[in-house]
Amino acid sequence: TVLGLLRATHHIGCNKEANNTPVRMLFAHGTLRPDISSRGDAWGATHKCHYQAGWVDGYRLRQDPAHGYPFVTRSDRSDKVKGCLLKWTSDEAFVEGMQVCNMIEGYNYSAAESGLYQRAVVGVTVQDKTTFQAYIYYQAKAEGVLQFALDFGDRCFGDWSHGLNTVYRDGN
Repeated sequence: TVLGLLRATHHIGCNKEANNTPVRMLFAHGTLRPDISSRGDAWGATHKCHYQAGWVDGYRLRQDPAHGYPFVTRSDRSDKVKGCLLKWTSDEAFVEGMQVCNMIEGYNYSAAESGLYQRAVVGVTVQDKTTFQAYIYYQAKAEGVLQFALDFGDRCFGDWSHGLNTVYRDGN
């Protein structure tokens, strides 16, 4: 059954919304964004999903200059990160997609603290101001470690796809 699949895949669907509905969406802010290129994400993780533009509050978008992908950190400020709210076409497709995303992000529920990314449930606001609950991958690093990271919050309005067009094309 789908519920059995969800339980067997490192607790993908254990988080619940306020109305006790399992979370079945993901907020993508970087290389997992299906709108990052005409082919979508490089791994095909989001090919079986629908998406719409959205944003989350309370996170900051950054990038280590030595790596070609962004990450977000939790923020005490009123920062905003823009990206895509992903919803798969079926529960089975959601499980498959999240398994691939967990692998890409190095996330393992049973050892979540030891991975590069943590995962949380956040409110994602879309253009019509509706808010949906979705997973987000984030890094839980101390601010001091981030002193050399590129900050997309102020320069690119919290939008990595905007940063690709301005930061890298211009060579800055």
